[in-house]
Amino acid sequence: PNKFLAKNEFIDLWQRIGKWKIAVIVAWSVVLYCCLTSYTCVTATEIITHSPINPLGTHYSYSDVQSIKTGFGSKTFAILDYKSKGNFFYEITLNDREIVFYAPSANGDIERYNEHTYLELEEFDTALTALNIPKTASDEWSEYCGYDKEYVDRFLRIVRNTN
Repeated sequence: PNKFLAKNEFIDLWQRIGKWKIAVIVAWSVVLYCCLTSYTCVTATEIITHSPINPLGTHYSYSDVQSIKTGFGSKTFAILDYKSKGNFFYEITLNDREIVFYAPSANGDIERYNEHTYLELEEFDTALTALNIPKTASDEWSEYCGYDKEYVDRFLRIVRNTN
């Protein structure tokens, strides 16, 4: 019964769009394209940023990172999820462009990342701080982080790591 209702609602919406159907399809396609081509990959030796303008990506070495900023969000109401109170974030600056890691996806082919969530971010931080890249970090608001103790402890190690 619910599938039938959802189908009828979709048909009703489609009919209400009327003459704007092509514009809606184009806008939806552009948004989908932008979402699917905007991401950052981190390998053992480089950072690759993909964008709608450059879907093949731009390659950077770790030494190209200008600065690191990490901590926990402080806002009660935030448009960007990583700025919400207690949410951990890890931000790097490359070519004056800020890239934020707050919900990374680990490489499933690497066993240790499957067993220890967020370990890849801790290893990434260790590699960057070993290069003496300037780092701004704060553990303020960490008490609001709703993750398990294992992950909060990992986040705090990242925040407190100055190498």
